Amino acid sequence: MLWSIAPEMPTSLFPLWRKAMRIGSFSLLRPTLTERQFHNVLKKWRADIFKVDANLRWGDGGLESVSVMSLKATVNSDEIIERLGFPYGESQGDASLAGAVYGVYRYDELVDTYTTDKNGYILTDYYVCGEGWNIREITPSEGYLLDESVYWLDVEPGQYTVEKNTEELDVYEEIIYGGFHLIKHKDNGDTQIETEELGAEFEVYLKFAGSYENAKETERG
Repeated sequence: MLWSIAPEMPTSLFPLWRKAMRIGSFSLLRPTLTERQFHNVLKKWRADIFKVDANLRWGDGGLESVSVMSLKATVNSDEIIERLGFPYGESQGDASLAGAVYGVYRYDELVDTYTTDKNGYILTDYYVCGEGWNIREITPSEGYLLDESVYWLDVEPGQYTVEKNTEELDVYEEIIYGGFHLIKHKDNGDTQIETEELGAEFEVYLKFAGSYENAKETERG
């Protein structure tokens, strides 16, 4: 009786082979190999950002605040604000939500910049998930103060189960206020002395609103 071993037979099987020869019987089963392929896919994130007037958002002057709603990522911001409603896309007076420049940072390193559209909306590109990502305003839009907040993003890979993911973020802006001093006086030109007129009342509002009645609380004096 003659036995043979395949050249690729593991050396760990030699003792069993020798034992089988001594007892006169032996069978060798060639192991079956199963092929498996693994694909490592990097998870990515992008930011869906709305610049919102803070006074309108939080109800300054009796205005009601809105509940947080899920934003559907799209490049058409008109459709988004139509769905979300007030105060998204709303500004005060001559202030504008358009033209604010925001930066995407990895820790303190600027990676990309984006500019808000007329509704204060930005949709960024995709970036690889990880630590240290944050959003900062670089240049405010007309009529608003610079927002010095750093908006840190929790976009580590363990947060997601799919390849491409969207983070929704509202950033709140403080409008720039101005003031004036008004004195009404009466003078017939004879005394050459300006005499204050007491008891006069004025309705003060932003010209942009069209009338005192149409003006928002924050647009009235």
